[in-house]
Amino acid sequence: LYLLPNTKYILYSNREAGMGRDDIRIQSLDATKPSIIIEFKVGEKHQQQQELEKLAQDAIQQIEDKQYIRALYN
Repeated sequence: LYLLPNTKYILYSNREAGMGRDDIRIQSLDATKPSIIIEFKVGEKHQQQQELEKLAQDAIQQIEDKQYIRALYN
């Protein structure tokens, strides 16, 4: 994965974080700027909106349960 040069972010992919491995972490070098943690889930082509929202909630729950945010404070 690639970020533009001279940005104040570090990009991590599938790195240890908390009690697991986050899919993508875009970490700000400036503590006053936001960082982003992304967890992917696989859906099917014809899934209903409600099922896709459940997958999104599952991803958020995994980020919380496995404490991926802890990696931002190391």
